[in-house]
Amino acid sequence: SYCTNIAFYLLLKANGRTVRDHPVIASLLRHRVLIDRLAPLDKKMRYRVQKLLRTAADGASAAEADDEMRLRPNPAALLTEADADPGEEADS
Repeated sequence: SYCTNIAFYLLLKANGRTVRDHPVIASLLRHRVLIDRLAPLDKKMRYRVQKLLRTAADGASAAEADDEMRLRPNPAALLTEADADPGEEADS
């Protein structure tokens, strides 16, 4: 829709017609506002997409490449040997 509106706008300008009050201007403005609002999201996601593409190209698994998941706490590491073996009960 955006490309179609730009092409139509250029056609109007090439034919020498006035575009000041034409509805295509309102449509182009609406698209421009949406593009401006999405720019910060695009900037944030660009790093994430590039990281995934590098991971796919290297052949590494997604779990290995995801730093957040590799740095998560491991509650099992906090268990002692007595805690790890529920079959043995402590003497009372």
